[in-house]
Amino acid sequence: MAQASKTVKRGGNQVPPPAPAQDASDSEMSEESFELELVDSSFIPEYMNQEYPIPRGVDSFEHWGQTLVTMPKFKAQKWSFQEIAGHGLKDAVVKKYLRWIIATYGSSMETKKDKKGRLVYKHEPGSQATDLAYYLGACDWKQLASLSEAGYNRQFK
Repeated sequence: MAQASKTVKRGGNQVPPPAPAQDASDSEMSEESFELELVDSSFIPEYMNQEYPIPRGVDSFEHWGQTLVTMPKFKAQKWSFQEIAGHGLKDAVVKKYLRWIIATYGSSMETKKDKKGRLVYKHEPGSQATDLAYYLGACDWKQLASLSEAGYNRQFK
């Protein structure tokens, strides 16, 4: 019996429904078996902290997230800001680097209101490190990183 496939949106990610159960008529199978598969592990951050305005020349938060990381440490990976933020939630080396970026470059942000009353930067980011720190601030990455560490983390061989 065929089932209609429906994709569900959870936390900004497209999550397909579980695969239909296989025919359990085989006499060797006493219980229904299933396999979990991580289909989409991409991180899709949301614009959470409007204290960090979208920089001049950038159309949207999503567009900002497509900025290519050109800093030497991760240039070879050809990640976007969005991708490095996602890797930083699950990879300890990337997480440590992003925390350093935020601590070193994220504190210099100053904003003002423009003639139309919109929040803008007093000085646009002068380096990619500063731009990345502001992007991470805009999606509350530090908060997300803290939540990803909560609880017991099982270690496997």
